[in-house]
Amino acid sequence: MFREYFPPTPSEIKKFWKSATVVVDTNVLLSLYRTSDATSKTLGEVLASLSDRLWMPHQVGLEYSRNRLSVIFGMTAPHAQALKNLQALKQTLLDQPTIAKDAPMQPQKVFDKLANRINRHIDKLTKQ
Repeated sequence: MFREYFPPTPSEIKKFWKSATVVVDTNVLLSLYRTSDATSKTLGEVLASLSDRLWMPHQVGLEYSRNRLSVIFGMTAPHAQALKNLQALKQTLLDQPTIAKDAPMQPQKVFDKLANRINRHIDKLTKQ
């Protein structure tokens, strides 16, 4: 009587984990696009291991279908902005006035090194 007011016993919890139907939420499925590859892979493996007990309500499937592309495109926006910022920073470095070779300070060497490092990061971002 009034079971909802008493926590389940350890044996009940164990039974739930072994036999309960698992219902996923839309955000669980969309998180596959929002997390790292390793996390997405792990979540996929967990869902696959529960496949015989996994249930997805119609509403979850509908919301997933409606939101999947916007989540994917939303994940590319920060990537594109980072690339744009790196390119602008590189251009700022390259636009610095040239200093005479006999000047005591040679910031151009530092600027060139930074521009080369930025190029490497731009290449990495472009290949992803």
